[in-house]
Amino acid sequence: MTNPSPKISVIIPIYNAENYLSRCIESIIFQDYSALEIICIDDGSKDQSLNILRKFANKDKRIKIFSQFNQGASYARNNGLKHATGDYISFVDADDYIAQGLYSYFAKQISNEPVDIFMFNGSICTPATKEIKPSCFFSPQRFNHHILPTETFDCKSIPGLFYCSVGVWNKIFNHEFLNKHKIKFIEDNHFEDIPFNFACFCYAKKIKLTYDDYYFYMQENPLSVTKLFGKNAFEIFEVFANLDKTAEKAGLKEYFAYALFQHKYEKINELIHKANPNIRKRFYEKGQKLLSETEKHLNKNIYHKLKHYSIANNIINNNFDDFWGATFLLSHQDSFLATKPKDPMFSVIVPFYNVEQYIEDCLRSILAQTYDNFEVICVDDGSPDKSIDIVKRYANQDKRIKIISQQNKGLGGARNTGAQEAKGQFLFFVDSDDWLHPNTLEKLHHQIIQDPKDIYLFGFCTIQDKTKTFAPEKLALFLSSINPTNWKDLIPIMFIYSTAWCKIYNRTFWKKNKFEFPEKVCFEDLCLNTQILINSNSLGFVPNNLYYYRIRQNSIMQSEMSEKKISDLFLAFDSTYEYIKKIPDFHLLKKAFFHFTYNALMLHKNKINPNLLSVFFSKIKTSSLWIDISTILSNDETNKLFAIHNVNSATGGVL
Repeated sequence: MTNPSPKISVIIPIYNAENYLSRCIESIIFQDYSALEIICIDDGSKDQSLNILRKFANKDKRIKIFSQFNQGASYARNNGLKHATGDYISFVDADDYIAQGLYSYFAKQISNEPVDIFMFNGSICTPATKEIKPSCFFSPQRFNHHILPTETFDCKSIPGLFYCSVGVWNKIFNHEFLNKHKIKFIEDNHFEDIPFNFACFCYAKKIKLTYDDYYFYMQENPLSVTKLFGKNAFEIFEVFANLDKTAEKAGLKEYFAYALFQHKYEKINELIHKANPNIRKRFYEKGQKLLSETEKHLNKNIYHKLKHYSIANNIINNNFDDFWGATFLLSHQDSFLATKPKDPMFSVIVPFYNVEQYIEDCLRSILAQTYDNFEVICVDDGSPDKSIDIVKRYANQDKRIKIISQQNKGLGGARNTGAQEAKGQFLFFVDSDDWLHPNTLEKLHHQIIQDPKDIYLFGFCTIQDKTKTFAPEKLALFLSSINPTNWKDLIPIMFIYSTAWCKIYNRTFWKKNKFEFPEKVCFEDLCLNTQILINSNSLGFVPNNLYYYRIRQNSIMQSEMSEKKISDLFLAFDSTYEYIKKIPDFHLLKKAFFHFTYNALMLHKNKINPNLLSVFFSKIKTSSLWIDISTILSNDETNKLFAIHNVNSATGGVL
């Protein structure tokens, strides 16, 4: 039998907490449990915190005050451990507080058996909004077999336990256990909780918990050290090394290998977005190197199944600029412009239809641009969902946004409407489920000032909406390698990158040639893009990936091919072919166009419902360019195109 009333040492590190300290102390001294010593470590506070502590100490002899020069929370907690005489240790931060009954409940739960660690839940409180999120530290869903409060367990029950709950303030630790394993906080490190917790979980044989909320963690305290992520962000790498060393010393290196890898990439990702801009790239590259080295020693069949593995994949395989452009919206705080520019450099045209899940990302990325002389023309193409409500909300806050509503005309018709209303020197068509790198317009503007052109091209990344992985396309590299000055330099990729959104267009050039997208059809970019490039007198490029193209299964381009889409596809091929046949330089384009068409047919064949394959193959046979294409194809290529299972039944005997 253990002592029914174990002595608990409550350790409180304090630095400039005068606005919160009284609430914290009162939540402890008024507990219905008296066997407490309250160790207050004043970490060189410059406000009235020390005077507040002395007033409480004069009334309650359980309070012990120790002062030190300002050295941080880790020093203060270690100092508290040196002075603690209790059987158990409880850490409480000075700006937080605990609920009534915590320590009496704890004593009851361990009355028959001592534990190494006792865990309890808590709420996150945001004073600015008065929002309270209960049960935030852990939940039954995060445990592999829903551990009950009556159970005693250890880390072998939950491999990811240490990063399910990394704070020390929602736990009570056995003092003798800490001393036996010489567990203390890393000093001069902002992330001291992580290695302390990990060491405890590695060595603990008896852990108990309750899912009840007993701790109130105050978020957005402007003086809280958790708000500071300057150069101290790099301290996390010391923590990672410490975790590896602890796991090896405890004989758990292999056991924790994958959980530690996941912890590393999740923490690196978090800190990239919380770090100051001046260190962000350097921190990213250090994290990238660490993850790349760690990955080499792991079994890919295992780590590919880890939760949020796409984060590691994205960091390891991409440079900082591409990564940041793909993820900066996670941490960006919206800011709005109260005035509309009189002479905008750019008209950003955003047609939208049924994109309520995505359009907010698109608009936020546009309004977050580091160059602000632009207008945003949002064209509601008869969208029946709540997209318009989202756009109106943003338009009410930022005067650069103009909304135009029309009956459904398709993407091409909506773009035409936007182009007609545009006032900017350059037109920029952005699809409403995509987004921009925050430096996109600044880089484009810099290029325009240096070297004005009719058209500018730039690179992009594709984003898999389902897996959240992204990858840069080869356009930017290709442009850099050839340094194009006219459309003939682009022939190898001219039809492959025929989309409107990886280019910007001089509006004077656009109006002079009376360019218009075909309306109410898919694949509207191909023919018009070909005409635009051939008619341009000059073109330039920016050798960066500035656009993020989201690939989602229910989008216009990724969804299954209907009979109308099949007709639209061949209409795009035929109209483009008829156009290029008439130009003097047709012989330069012929082979590139034919190979593009063949590859596109192969790609789209896989998206066609078997019931419509007969329509698809019939369109090929009757297409005006098929005979010409077939003359340059090998028999093997032709057979691949027409090769399908059960040909006669699937095609109705057309072939």
